[in-house]
Amino acid sequence: MMKLSQCKAFVAVADTGSFTAAAQLIGVSQSAVSHAVASLEKGLGTELLKREHGRITLTAAGRRVLYSARIMLKHAQEITTVGSLTRSASRTTLRIGVSRSFGKRVLARLLGEFHARHADVALDVRVGKCAQVEEWLRSGFVELGIGGLADSGFSVLPLVSDRMHVVLPVGHPLGAATSVHVRQLAGERLLMSGGDPEARLEAFFREHGVDPLVSLRVDDPVTLMTMTANGYGVSLLPGIALPAKAPRLCALPLVPALPCDQVLAVGRRATANAFTDEFVALVTSSLDRRELVVG
Repeated sequence: MMKLSQCKAFVAVADTGSFTAAAQLIGVSQSAVSHAVASLEKGLGTELLKREHGRITLTAAGRRVLYSARIMLKHAQEITTVGSLTRSASRTTLRIGVSRSFGKRVLARLLGEFHARHADVALDVRVGKCAQVEEWLRSGFVELGIGGLADSGFSVLPLVSDRMHVVLPVGHPLGAATSVHVRQLAGERLLMSGGDPEARLEAFFREHGVDPLVSLRVDDPVTLMTMTANGYGVSLLPGIALPAKAPRLCALPLVPALPCDQVLAVGRRATANAFTDEFVALVTSSLDRRELVVG
C-alpha cells in the first residue's frame, strides 16, 4: 500500500530533480527520501525514476504514478485543512510575501479589504527582495507572493502592468519633459536598489550603449526617494513604488519602456490554506474594478 510519506518524497524528487533538494524541501534527511522512493518502487514492482549521469528523470510508469500521487497529496491536504478550520478558524493565518518595490498604498488597500471580509484570519505579511519572496514561496514559508517576481515555476495572476520610472528632484533639467530617454541618463549620478532590478537595468543600459554612473546602492525604495529629493542623484523605480504625492520629486517614464509588471504568485503549498483562494478572488475583483492601475 502506498504511504503518504512515500508519495510526498517521490513528488518532491520529481519537482526538484534532486534527492538532496527534495530532502530540503520536505524537511527530512536525504537518506529518508531515498528509502521512501525505493520502498515505493519495490511496493509497486516497477522503476519510477532513472538515475543517469547525475540526472534524475521519470520513467513512463513514474509519470503515471506522479499524477496519482499529486492527487493523493492534494486530498490529504484538503482533509487536513478541513480539520484545522473546524477546530478553530480563529487560528488561521495567511502568510504573504511582498517585494519592497510593491506600492504600500496598493498593498494596504488589499489587506484592509481582506481583513474587513475575514476578520478572524490573521495576516502575516513579510517584506523582502524579489529573490527572497520567491525563496519563501518555494520553501512554503508563505502561501502567496506579490511583486515583480521572475520565477516561472509558480502559478501567477497578473496584478499591475507597470514600467520603470526615472525619479528626479524637483527642478532637475530632465524634469521639463514628459519622459526620460535612457541615453539622457549618461553621466547622471544614479542611486540604485541593487539585486535583480539593478541587473535588469544594467542589461538595459548596455543594450542602448549607456555606461551608467552608479554612485550609491540602497536596498530600500523610500530611502532612495528621500536621497533623490535631497539632490544626491537620480533613481529608477517601478511606478507602483512611487507615492501618490511627493512634492519634492518628479517621476517620468523611462524611454524605451522597461516593463516591471507585478504579479500575485501562488506557492506550491498554498492549497494547505483555505483562504488563499479568497485572497486571489479579492485581487481579481480589484482588478475588475481597475483599482490597481498605475498612473
